[in-house]
This record gives sequence, structure tokens and C-alpha cells, in this order.
Amino acid sequence: MSRIATLVPIALAAFAAGAISVGALPASASLFGGDKGEAKQEGAKPAAKPAPTLKETMSAVGEIAKDLKGIEAIEQRLATIEKNVAGIDASLVPVGNALKPEGLRALADLVIDTAYQRALNILMLVTAFGAVLIAFAAVMLRWALAGRKTVPPSPSTPSQEPA
Repeated sequence: MSRIATLVPIALAAFAAGAISVGALPASASLFGGDKGEAKQEGAKPAAKPAPTLKETMSAVGEIAKDLKGIEAIEQRLATIEKNVAGIDASLVPVGNALKPEGLRALADLVIDTAYQRALNILMLVTAFGAVLIAFAAVMLRWALAGRKTVPPSPSTPSQEPA
């Protein structure tokens, strides 16, 4: 207990010294140009600006109107660009779908079906062309043989050719 009794006056003295220094610190700071010095300078009124004239005010309003029109024009351009980008994005959706396995399979099926249909069409065209050629040959053969005898000579009758 005697130790605590000897430390109490020292603690009170330290506490009092701290309180005094806290109270005196702003005053000493103003001596050296601290916060209080700046507060005194701020308290002084700065030189007053002359009031703007009507002409200056109207020119400023005109500049603001030009800037607003420019902003509106930019917004319209951005809206157009946004629509174009949305269109491009929409047109790229099939490309993105084609890169998926299901899309590749569907694309391959489409290519195979298209190739099959074209091969079938070409085969039908070649067959029709061959049929037309056969019919043309038959008509030409009939026309060429129209003036000749159609009954072949019989082998029982001797031919009257000079020997």
C-alpha cells in the first residue's frame, strides 16, 4: 500500500501536466503559424469579385446551351451505335451456337442433307438427259429407216445378185 500511496501524487502531477499541455497546445500553435493563425487569415474577407454583367451571363448561358446540344447529339450517336452493336451481337448468336457440339452436329447434318439433295438433283438431271438422248436416237433411227423396206429378206429366197 505504501507503494500506491507514493505513486498517487506523481500520477496526479502527470495528469495535471497533460491537461495543461492540451489546453496550451492550440495557443502555442498559433504563435508559430498553426491552425489559429490560418483561422485568423480565413476570417479576413477576400477581395470581392465584381458582379458579372448581363452580357457575360448570357454568353455563359449560350455556351451551356451549345454544350447541352453537343451532349444530346452524342447521346443520339451513342444510341445508334448501341443499336448497331445489338444487331451485330444478335447476328453472332448463330456463330456462337455453331461452335457448340450440338450446333456442329446440326450444321453437319444440314451440309449432308444439302449435298444429298444436290447429288439427287444432278442424278435426276443426268437420267432425264439420257432419256431424251435415247428418245432422240429412236426418232432419228425411225426417220432414217422410213424409206427402206422393213421386212428383211427371207433366207429361203435366193437373192438375185449377179455373181
